[in-house]
Amino acid sequence: NQTQLLPQCDDSLSDPAGSTASEEQAANCSDSRQLRLVDGGSHCAGRVEILHQGSWGTICDDNWDLRDAHVVCRQLDCGVALNATASGHFGQGSGPIWLDELSCTGEESHMWKCPSRGWGQHDCRHKEDAGVICSEFLALRVVSEDQECAGWLEVFYNGTWGSVCRSPMEDVTLSMVCRQLGCGDSGTLNSDVPARESSRIQWVDGIQCRKTDASLWQCPSDPWNARSCHPREVAYVTCAGHRPKSCPDSVPCTGTSALPPPPWLPGAPSLHQGSESSCCRLSRQKEAAAQGRRQHVLRPRGGVA
Repeated sequence: NQTQLLPQCDDSLSDPAGSTASEEQAANCSDSRQLRLVDGGSHCAGRVEILHQGSWGTICDDNWDLRDAHVVCRQLDCGVALNATASGHFGQGSGPIWLDELSCTGEESHMWKCPSRGWGQHDCRHKEDAGVICSEFLALRVVSEDQECAGWLEVFYNGTWGSVCRSPMEDVTLSMVCRQLGCGDSGTLNSDVPARESSRIQWVDGIQCRKTDASLWQCPSDPWNARSCHPREVAYVTCAGHRPKSCPDSVPCTGTSALPPPPWLPGAPSLHQGSESSCCRLSRQKEAAAQGRRQHVLRPRGGVA
């Protein structure tokens, strides 16, 4: 096996005024670094980590704000930043703390082009690790009064839970929904339910999954819009499978189904309240969705109304 020696990159984040560094060298340096979000349940939410000099490290939250977070989301093709989190919101990382006191304008193409104290220069601990929630973060849940694997189908997008429209919602799509919720391999649409209130958002219609899709987020759909269909046309799904009850019999579970959510997700239960909401569960997309092909469908196209 042969190894290739990458060019040594300057420790400065941006070329100083009048720098004569070649564009080729700058490109090689950028190529040797990578960016990711960790422990947020999605490639579009989590603790910010940078691969530099062969090691993954974090960013300190000193001066961390939405302008910095916007650069992260843009670089990862995750839309815009909804939240710039601080104080180890997504848990503490390990390894080096690579950057501190970032001062991005929000227009930079890469995090390492923002001014900072320099690589590895900081006065922080990992309890100050910075994080991001981007607008392209997507999650799935069903909302029901008393069932774990049946209810109104909702997606989390752009910081808000909204309904999924039921057209055409064929068997392949229903199967994908139920599998992603951990509720069996098939499902049905139930039209014999009361209409939801008209003030709710209806995020997406026309989802048409294919047998080759690995997750719901890869299935083609109509462009996303906050009013994708009439409130009477939203999907109420009943899956064939059943999940173990997430509440004891003595406590009614009147919330959402599936996996325990990240604690930062709106609508997530507080495990310290001791109320019925602390028993209920919602589903988050699986990491496989983050590795799907670029035709990333249940990704909005053309903006959100």
